[in-house]
Amino acid sequence: YARSRINKKVHATAIHFVIMSVALLQFFMIVFSFIRSLNSNLNNLDVRTKVALALFILTLNICSAQIWSNTCRRISPIKYEDVLLGEDPEDEHDQVYLPKVLMNA
Repeated sequence: YARSRINKKVHATAIHFVIMSVALLQFFMIVFSFIRSLNSNLNNLDVRTKVALALFILTLNICSAQIWSNTCRRISPIKYEDVLLGEDPEDEHDQVYLPKVLMNA
């Protein structure tokens, strides 16, 4: 049994594809809803089209926020690191917590 040689960013890429596919489906739903409610007056849109348009704008905001957060993190001068506390023998985390009220009882 050998270790897999798959790139570590495959999972993140798959998540981005899912998010973009949702945005694309919403876009097509707006287009078809707009065509269906098309009248001589463009100011008169169905409620379905207005709700779909509002949800599409919300989806675009979420997608762009996720993309920009990753981009800004890469160009930031601050390097984020995972902080792991070292094993301290004097830490006393192995003791059971007992409140002072119960100790005096």
